[in-house]
Amino acid sequence: MSRVRLAFLLALLAGTFCAAMSFLLSSGEPPRTAPEPPRPPPAGSGEADPDRPPVSHAILDTLLKRYVRDGVVDYAGMKQEEAQMDEYLRVLNAADPDALSEKGQLAFWINAYNAFTLKLILEHYPVEGIKKTVGVFADPWDLDRWWVGGHRTTLNRIEHEIVRPRYRDPRAHFALVCAARSCPDLRGETYEADRLDAQLDDAGRGFLADPTKGARLEEGRTPTLYLSKIFDWYGGDFGEGDEARVRALSPYLPESIRSSLEGRLDRVRIRYMSYDWSLNGRQEGER
Repeated sequence: MSRVRLAFLLALLAGTFCAAMSFLLSSGEPPRTAPEPPRPPPAGSGEADPDRPPVSHAILDTLLKRYVRDGVVDYAGMKQEEAQMDEYLRVLNAADPDALSEKGQLAFWINAYNAFTLKLILEHYPVEGIKKTVGVFADPWDLDRWWVGGHRTTLNRIEHEIVRPRYRDPRAHFALVCAARSCPDLRGETYEADRLDAQLDDAGRGFLADPTKGARLEEGRTPTLYLSKIFDWYGGDFGEGDEARVRALSPYLPESIRSSLEGRLDRVRIRYMSYDWSLNGRQEGER
């Protein structure tokens, strides 16, 4: 092939390529990588997206009232209504939590965390516990598969990047339930903005009243207060040092423990209970 013909063919191919690219760029097709969405409005700004429906937790509330008793979940029963859970997850994906009040946001994220955890269990039920829903080297709290407001997230991001740093309310630890027996009890209703303080206080009192997983006191020359491992993992959220943590927890401790420790908070010794990761579900034969 002569050099003149080769040059002609190369020029023809280049022109065809440029024309094709020009057509594609002007055809209105979206780019393969979507542009970064605008940042949400500040917390509680009330700048709601008019295209998003109001947030309702009614579907989840119905499921919790029907299948949770004293913190124990009837997963077999809830499994029969998994489609309803899926519908609630669609509500979360369509929601704009940043347009809610601060209490509304915190209630939203607690409900979302608990719903995502329930869904994970339902997908694998029957299962021994949340850690058995993934492989040996995987972490169920890092599964990047949950959707809120059109954005994907994980359980760890909800807890450690949103709930704890943004709202700084240690009582949230009484409400975030990871489907384990040593977790605080799953409430038989959703958390709601207008009752959130009372609900969180009640959850704290209920958790610390359980001597098997919340709190128990052993008397002696040095009183020893056994607490949930949660207060070891996240103790800094309640205060630095044993005395500060006990003072922070005091409003939620049983009266018998509070009265026994009165005047001795500086001498109390803290120990932490082992954590039972088995499922917080109804055992076979239980009603």
